[in-house]
Amino acid sequence: MQNNTLPSVKGKLDSRELPVFCKKYNKFHAPPEFQRPEAWGKKERKEYAESLLLNRVEGTFTFVDIERCIDRLEKAGMVGTDDYNFLIGERKEGHEYIVLDGNNRLLFMNQLIGNEWDFPVGKYFYISDDVDGSLDSFTVKRQQQKYEDLPPRVQKALDNRLCYSNEYMQITGQGMSDVFCNLNKQVAVNAQEFRNAKWVPWADYVRDIRSKIGKTLLTRMFKQYITRLRGDEFIVDCLDLVLNGITTDENGNSKYSNINQSSKDDLYLSSWDDFDDEYYFDKFIDLMDYVEKMFHEGILHTNGKLVRTSLIRNIYWMMCNGLETYQEVSIALKLHEEYEDSEKTYISSIPNKDPQTFKDACRGTGPDNIEICHMIFEKIIAEVEQTLLNGEARRLEGLFT
Repeated sequence: MQNNTLPSVKGKLDSRELPVFCKKYNKFHAPPEFQRPEAWGKKERKEYAESLLLNRVEGTFTFVDIERCIDRLEKAGMVGTDDYNFLIGERKEGHEYIVLDGNNRLLFMNQLIGNEWDFPVGKYFYISDDVDGSLDSFTVKRQQQKYEDLPPRVQKALDNRLCYSNEYMQITGQGMSDVFCNLNKQVAVNAQEFRNAKWVPWADYVRDIRSKIGKTLLTRMFKQYITRLRGDEFIVDCLDLVLNGITTDENGNSKYSNINQSSKDDLYLSSWDDFDDEYYFDKFIDLMDYVEKMFHEGILHTNGKLVRTSLIRNIYWMMCNGLETYQEVSIALKLHEEYEDSEKTYISSIPNKDPQTFKDACRGTGPDNIEICHMIFEKIIAEVEQTLLNGEARRLEGLFT
């Protein structure tokens, strides 16, 4: 993606009453590049409804006016760039605005005004007069829980609530990434959510992998793989281990590096040019298919629990370093479990590190953990090869006896 230097330009702060605001921004989109996944549950929705009733909602919404930005990019000679094509794609899908901040709030407000959300039964208070701050109350009863069921005086109060917005009329993809990151520096956005917002090929790549393996493989490891982008971070962990955690120096000696938030940030900023994206993508697809088959055949069983992420991550590394067929992977999984059950300890070459079992080593991602895991990975791959050779030898022996 191009990193263009066209400055970001936004208009003046605007305010509109709640229904008018929702109507204006009805055709909005929150691209996964610049948004956390929808995260509000029943508790958050109820709390925001109460804040609207009490007129104590703070904060502005931040939008990108797609049509105006396309016009600005055309005038700047940026037709055909990734930034321009991204916005054209948004327009073709029928979107008029991109929301960079306020996605959960706007989704809920549309649900509220559109009678798609039910107020929990109970008593509520609301500010009926913005001038003198008069506090009144009303009660929501069963089967009368929609916005349209509220007393007219309450609807009027909500309809008068002002919503504030900023609109960018000139911005690039990198600009949107920067705005998202700056807006979220003071809130609990995790490291993977920040990486997801970067305007780099790695971010698209990880999202593409997630879209293919999410509903099958990632659900085996996470109750909600999209929440806080847990599934994305697992994918990045796998890639970082394969590409950077275990490497070889010019003398053929193995080197081991930390897998942590800094190393994963570095991965997103690393060169894309020499990366064989198709190879590693296909390995994830094979891994998904193999894991599903092992579940169906009873080779992999968890007694109703989630699969350990370290197990799947380790299998992925071995698939990128020698294992290819389903038979090889299924044998490797059985051997992996045997090594994990063993009490035998191993010593890292890193000074002042205590001996660890393979199971303990799998719990961490420091250089000493990765070195011990690498020892076992190589043992497993060698044993898989030997197992298949022995099986072939027995087969051939049977042909001549």
